[in-house]
Amino acid sequence: MKKELLLILVALIVIISGCNNSVKIEANNDNKGPVNGNSENPGCNNECNNEGDYCNGNKLYECAKSEDGCFKSTLVDTCSNTERCTSDGCVEKKTYKLSDKFDLRDYPEPFIKNDKFNDYALIVSTNGLNGEIIVGADIQDGLADYVDVDEKFPSPLVTRQIDNVDGKNAILIGNPCTNQLIAEVKNIEYESETCADFINDGETIVELYDNTDDAHVILLVMAKDNNDYKKAGLFLKRWEEHPNEFKGNKVIIK
Repeated sequence: MKKELLLILVALIVIISGCNNSVKIEANNDNKGPVNGNSENPGCNNECNNEGDYCNGNKLYECAKSEDGCFKSTLVDTCSNTERCTSDGCVEKKTYKLSDKFDLRDYPEPFIKNDKFNDYALIVSTNGLNGEIIVGADIQDGLADYVDVDEKFPSPLVTRQIDNVDGKNAILIGNPCTNQLIAEVKNIEYESETCADFINDGETIVELYDNTDDAHVILLVMAKDNNDYKKAGLFLKRWEEHPNEFKGNKVIIK
């Protein structure tokens, strides 16, 4: 199990490193530009990098190849404050609330049930801090003793690989500045100037939300600094050592 966790961590580092060394990519947004030379014409100043629709903030764009072989971007729609942008168009924002059905003292349930993963997903930001990977690995390591030895660990995901957590018990790592899924749960504009103002320096905020079906949960692990993520990772790996703190639907780790 420990070897499997190590392999998963290495794979996740490779995925994120590959993303951070290329064009910036967000959930629902494989086209955000500009991208130079990524077309049949090496002299292009491309506005996007793949044909199709994509989001930039609350705006939906179409990326298409023009006659000169360069990729051009055209505004298709602007989503309202009550909508979020997806590659399929503007959709109504979902409403999430801090959980009143589940409690952190029951952790690792409902992520694990009957010694097996229960609709489990762990998701870090595509372009987040390295500390997100570390805290994610610590969380997975802490869960290892609660599943059957033959149970396969679900591979962690980055935000560009998934655009919603419907029907999942999800652990989201990052903050509304780096993780679009967290921004949606917190109802904070993604990448806005004030997207992480609610997080104080030197702390990590852990919050438990009910998912929209009221049968699953979403655990947010939010910080702004690598060191804070590292401290949170040790706390969450050994949560049983903190029974007086790890309860309710919100914990602040300092």
